[in-house]
Amino acid sequence: MPTFPTETQFQQPYAKATDLECRMQNYYAALGGGCGGQVYGSVWLADDWDYAGYRDNGGRMQAVHLLNLFRHREWWSLVPDYGHSFVTTGYGTLSPTTMDYVGAAIKPAGTLGMAYCPKEATITAGAEG
Repeated sequence: MPTFPTETQFQQPYAKATDLECRMQNYYAALGGGCGGQVYGSVWLADDWDYAGYRDNGGRMQAVHLLNLFRHREWWSLVPDYGHSFVTTGYGTLSPTTMDYVGAAIKPAGTLGMAYCPKEATITAGAEG
């Protein structure tokens, strides 16, 4: 059944998620088989409306960048690379406490592969066959 995370991290005024944390949750949902994407919200919607502050919010901008990257690609056909057959080296450690895991996914035909490196890394990537 398709699932998607909803507001797992957000920014100001109460939560203090960084742009990196917001970006990571977006890409991990898209490349990790989230199927439905990511929902980003803001407490500002429930409090006094401050559109200028919300419009320039870093977490919101990360969601806009994600949309612009994925919208013209067949992201729904990507299969998560949990077996590391696409990103074969340098993928880091998948753990709730690490910030170095390279999330990746590839189409079964090998015609599209995407990876997200949350920090500078040297990786080896390529389709099998």
